[in-house]
Amino acid sequence: ILEVGPGGGFNSLAINNLHPKSLTLVEPNTTGYKELLSNLQDYRNIYSYNMTLEEFSSNVKEKYDVVFCEGLIQGLTSKEIFINILKEKVSETGILVITVADEISIFFEIVKKLLSNIFLKDIKDFEKKIELMKKIFKKDLDSLIYMTRKHEDWCIDLMGDAYCNHTFSISDALKLLEKDFFLLGSSPNIMTDFRWYKSLSNNYEEYNNYFYQNFNKIKHSF
Repeated sequence: ILEVGPGGGFNSLAINNLHPKSLTLVEPNTTGYKELLSNLQDYRNIYSYNMTLEEFSSNVKEKYDVVFCEGLIQGLTSKEIFINILKEKVSETGILVITVADEISIFFEIVKKLLSNIFLKDIKDFEKKIELMKKIFKKDLDSLIYMTRKHEDWCIDLMGDAYCNHTFSISDALKLLEKDFFLLGSSPNIMTDFRWYKSLSNNYEEYNNYFYQNFNKIKHSF
């Protein structure tokens, strides 16, 4: 398994609990990488690199059965270039797992960011801001029982990220990947009927276009 952009490694711990043969982690941020090493120091068969995906791809030619890249692509300016490098790391029968976000899915994040600015406008101390945000959004965060990220990190991201620029929808992902990948599934599920699988084309683009049409029919309800 390869995970690109694991940050402090909290999601990596969850992946490692599934006992992969090996887990390779590529994290360019030095602060995140140090936390990653600390959290995973007691585990074997984990290989970590403090470098960008581009640097890693140039130095390590291995392909992987599963490639994870979560919460990263939607914030990039050069999404197509990044995706092209990412998909080259997936083996012929492998699976690519990515996070997507568009104007619908990030709407509530924008609302939370607005509420945070209102509640925090008179607070100067950074740590106090984080603690207050954890209290404000406690019910919401506690409802995500298997959330692997620290609540503190989520709060920091909410304050710092420009969510209005995080546009990388399922439609965008399909357009960039449709010539090389079949859409295996999504969460939430955008496949709303139960037609027999053999009625779908085995051509990448035709197959993925069916999911694309389904997404556009129901995305307003997300």
